[in-house]
Amino acid sequence: MSWFDKLKNGLKKSSQLIGGSVRRAFVSSQGVFSVDDIFDSLIQGDVGVKVSSAICDMLKSRRFESVDVALQEVESLIVQRLTPASQPFRVVRGAGAPTQVVLVSGVNGSGKTTSIAKLSQQCQEQGLSVEWAACDTFRAAAVDQLALWGERLQVPVYTTYPGQRDQGTPAALAYYAVEQARAKGTDVLFVDTAGRLQNNEALMRELERVVKVTSKLDSAIPHQSLLVLDGNTGQNTYSQVEMFKKYIPITGVVVTKLDGTSKAGFLIGLYEETGIPVVAVGVGEQIDDLNALDVQLFAKTLLGLV
Repeated sequence: MSWFDKLKNGLKKSSQLIGGSVRRAFVSSQGVFSVDDIFDSLIQGDVGVKVSSAICDMLKSRRFESVDVALQEVESLIVQRLTPASQPFRVVRGAGAPTQVVLVSGVNGSGKTTSIAKLSQQCQEQGLSVEWAACDTFRAAAVDQLALWGERLQVPVYTTYPGQRDQGTPAALAYYAVEQARAKGTDVLFVDTAGRLQNNEALMRELERVVKVTSKLDSAIPHQSLLVLDGNTGQNTYSQVEMFKKYIPITGVVVTKLDGTSKAGFLIGLYEETGIPVVAVGVGEQIDDLNALDVQLFAKTLLGLV
């Protein structure tokens, strides 16, 4: 399937709520309906009151000759709001440049490890060498999962460091992995951190320590810090982002599992609420089911215009 087909299928639930409800309102009102109907539809799709109100304020006092005209107007406004939010994942690695360290965090079950694998394959397709640091030292199963993906993609995985039988502390392992990757000239090192609840201060402090310790090797580390968000969480992701930002820098978010949610509308307000761009969105479990946020395609699909 093409990315277009995957996104269309993945956003089906959200599209039925937003675009579908607008169409139903148009039919039931015999072709004469107001922006209030659009507002209600956006709210159902978890767009949020603030953003939904802003969009509908731009359409105030309008009446639409057809449902497609109404949806096209909404599409244009969504694209305007989303365009600054889309900043695709990229790794810049020039001759003599140090290993680019990408820290990846997120709550349990968000799809963090799978996202690392998908982004890594994209790097490999660009001819970049990739390594991983398995810094989820709290769960052996997490290390096994990362190691399994490493075998599939032929990516070396750091799981221990000299003098340590087990993984040791996440910060120490991360430091060792960065040190080794830089010595070997590896292009990209992904640091997989423990899945954690954002309200667990002890675990958040451990994540903070990973950043502090590795930055001793280079103040620019991490070069990127990605937070993986489960699309099923909807607007609750806003508070997740804000909590993580209190402990570590966040340069971008990866939004996963949009194929399982009817709340994809929350993406429209994510950047406005958090100031963090979206580097990729996911609509499945396959290795190529993660891609940059194409704002026009997203808006059209969300509204059922394609």
